[in-house]
Amino acid sequence: LNLTDVKLSNSEAEPIPRTVLNGSVTVVEFERIDHLVIVDGIEYYITTMSTSEVTNFSYDHPQRTISFDIEGAPDVPGVLNITVPKALITLPQGDTFIVLFDDEAIPHTRTENATHYLLSFTYSHSSHTIQVKQTLIGDLNGDRTVSMIDIVTVNLAYDATPTDPRWNPLADLASPWGKIDIFDFVKVSFRYGRTWTPP
Repeated sequence: LNLTDVKLSNSEAEPIPRTVLNGSVTVVEFERIDHLVIVDGIEYYITTMSTSEVTNFSYDHPQRTISFDIEGAPDVPGVLNITVPKALITLPQGDTFIVLFDDEAIPHTRTENATHYLLSFTYSHSSHTIQVKQTLIGDLNGDRTVSMIDIVTVNLAYDATPTDPRWNPLADLASPWGKIDIFDFVKVSFRYGRTWTPP
């Protein structure tokens, strides 16, 4: 059973917001905010849907960086979805997003359609600062350079699967998914020494 596909609805057939945490479907209350971003006189909207209060939102277009603060009650699961229009940020081949949670890279899921990227991640509540950056595939710590730190990160998790204490989802960069292996190592080492530069 894939719980991420479970949909809940009320007696009026309206969808009930929910997320999957620790293998259980949890009903949560999301706040949606459409953040207006103006670049070269054109209006775009970056949308956050979160169980947290989102404040201090900003977007740095030259650096392709989204920043904001989140805060929430400790007994509420932290869930955040952020939708980014492709007309605002386009990822060329070899680029990706990285999410920094209080300056530490955290795993996230990314899906996309013809017009938008959708990033999702979970966390424990209190007060935190989030940054979402465009960067290179292989940059595992968000410094926008593929360096020895990133190679060591993959090596430390090498041969690990999700049940292994050494498992690091940030290092799982290539199929077969769910195991850190030579394909992940090659993905990072191929880009070794490269630095992301603004388009």
